[in-house]
Amino acid sequence: MKSNESNPKAPTKHPTAIPKGRADKDAQMEEQLRAMRMFEKQNREVASSLVDLGATQVYSNFL
Repeated sequence: MKSNESNPKAPTKHPTAIPKGRADKDAQMEEQLRAMRMFEKQNREVASSLVDLGATQVYSNFL
């Protein structure tokens, strides 16, 4: 049998340690997603309360 030394294993594609710059970007992206979700939730609440009051939305397209 041959030894495993001549056939080393391939390195993993996903390192266990996340580089610092990447971690900062991931944290920033998570914060932006949280803010977007909160904004969308507030818009849904406002829109539903306006509809309950009988408000309608009018679109105009002047080209």
